[in-house]
Amino acid sequence: MRTRFPVVLAVIAALLWAPSLTSAAGNSLTNPSVSPTSGIITTVFTLRVSYDGKFPASVVGVSVAGISLRMARVSGTATQGTWSVSTVLPAGTWTPGFSSSALQGNAARLAGRA
Repeated sequence: MRTRFPVVLAVIAALLWAPSLTSAAGNSLTNPSVSPTSGIITTVFTLRVSYDGKFPASVVGVSVAGISLRMARVSGTATQGTWSVSTVLPAGTWTPGFSSSALQGNAARLAGRA
């Protein structure tokens, strides 16, 4: 019985200092855009998304046409800013999927426009 007591205390201590569900929420992505909206295989497309978080974003990225790209912050702050990346894409119609992660809180995901 004595060997279980320290384990129980460790579990209770971990739960007391764990972030609450409320503090885990609050990171979101909005305003996805692609410019231009159509082109040829040599067209450079710029993909943008806005991040609004309770916690600073550590990574914002986009997946499109089977390619995963890391985005760079072009305005604002890591807590509330606009992120962008430019790339060429293969022929076809693609729907980008934006995602972000922060050191704390939820990972945000957002489907863009085709």
